[in-house]
Amino acid sequence: MIIENKTAIGLEARILLIQRFLDGKQNLFNNTKLYGRVFDNLRNDHVTPEVKDDNQQYLNPFADDALDLSFGVLVKNRTIGEGFVHNAKIDLVFTINNTANYDYEYILMYFNRLLKQCNYIDDIDTLNEGVKNVFKGYFTDDIKFWDILPRMCFSFGCSTVYNEQLC
Repeated sequence: MIIENKTAIGLEARILLIQRFLDGKQNLFNNTKLYGRVFDNLRNDHVTPEVKDDNQQYLNPFADDALDLSFGVLVKNRTIGEGFVHNAKIDLVFTINNTANYDYEYILMYFNRLLKQCNYIDDIDTLNEGVKNVFKGYFTDDIKFWDILPRMCFSFGCSTVYNEQLC
């Protein structure tokens, strides 16, 4: 299930295309929520990774162990290009409750191969594994249990090119 940004433009629109691609192609897990951009929110003096839900409320999707798969996009940095074409370094974050007992390496290869088919991202250049590596710099006490099997947390670092549209 995709949690859409209804007014997406620019980078948000590109992230929505990635969400739709994964929703149409991913078939390992059934109970999924594909969130968009992950925001840095200050809660109780800690920076936590949160997304907007259907009601535009912030929540931490990576703490929900009722889901088989949660997905979100961490925006690392953006580069202004020529005209309205820009580049962004992003991390595609997956938290998986592997109750089907797929082999861990198989899951990594599956999503790596799947993402290489996605026309909306370029240059998968890093793989981060574990909550501490994926959410470096964030408060992770409420999601640190995702490193205990059958749960797993990983991200693929890549870049994407997008067009910043005028309003």
